[in-house]
Amino acid sequence: MSDFDQRFLHAASIQQNYKYLLEKMDATNSGLLSTLHAKTVIDHREKELVSRQQTSYVQNQELLSMLIRKTKDHFEKFLDALDSTGQHHVRSYIEDS
Repeated sequence: MSDFDQRFLHAASIQQNYKYLLEKMDATNSGLLSTLHAKTVIDHREKELVSRQQTSYVQNQELLSMLIRKTKDHFEKFLDALDSTGQHHVRSYIEDS
């Protein structure tokens, strides 16, 4: 696998699990957004943009669209943030697929 392909493997993982993530991930009530902000995965503007969305489904859409454009390191921090916010099942689903 080339370095280029390796760099975007996380984006493919998000796309492959997109529907599950939209339905099962909890971006706001779990503290995921705050954790991602604290880990510098997203900035304050991005956090506010996701928080402003009216439904959890749309919040997840917004967050996932951001994460696809982030680095592999950011994706690893996202996976860790899922664990630290009690969403182990979501991380496991991503890693098992």
